[in-house]
This record gives sequence, structure tokens and C-alpha cells, in this order.
Amino acid sequence: MRLRRIAGLLLCATVGSSCDHDCTLIGCIQGVLVLVPSTTPVPYKVEVFKPVGAALTLLNTLECSAQVCDGVVHIPDTTLERVIVRVTTPAGTRETDFPNLMYSRTYPNGPDCGPLCVSAQIVAPLP
Repeated sequence: MRLRRIAGLLLCATVGSSCDHDCTLIGCIQGVLVLVPSTTPVPYKVEVFKPVGAALTLLNTLECSAQVCDGVVHIPDTTLERVIVRVTTPAGTRETDFPNLMYSRTYPNGPDCGPLCVSAQIVAPLP
């Protein structure tokens, strides 16, 4: 019995966990998520840009020509302060500046469990 307890303590020390709680194995999506409203008429195109001086650098694009699209543009592993989103639909084009992105910091696997997930979500306004 004593040997099992010692083995358990050594396992906790080796893994680096306090062993007073369980961690799950949920992953996370880090970066910026641009959500497209489900009411967006198809076809549509969503482009996400990073402003660099007076120019725009394209980060990612979503083109949807069918009724089944996931409606999310992901810019992975970034903590940009600002992005510009351009949405093009049959009704026209709208470009929206998001100058102050707000990021959430979460531990989806529980307190004291990694990884730390840093992400921001914005909704792309339609034209």
C-alpha cells in the first residue's frame, strides 16, 4: 500500500501536475475568428486584412458559393490589434475596420491545465 502511494506521488511530480484535479484534453483555436451571419446570401466572399501603413495585407479568405459553408474565417496564432474585414455579396461590398480587437484568455482543459488559449471573435457586417 505504501509503495503504491509513493509511486503515485512520483508520477504526479514527473508529470508536473498537482494531482488534486483532473485535466481534460480539449484543444483550442487560437487567433482571430471572423464569424459570418447565417443569413448571408450566397454567393459571398469574406476577406480579412492586416493594415500595414496605407496598404492592406491579405491574411485569409472564405468564398462560399453553396448553401453549406461553415461561415468562419480563422486567422490562426495571432494577437493582432487591428484587422479589416471586407464582405462581398450580391447586394454589394462592405469594408469594416476593427481597430481594437479584444482577446479572451481561457484554459479549456481546466484551471492549472494547459494550454492557454488566446482568441478574439468578431462578426462580419453585411453590405
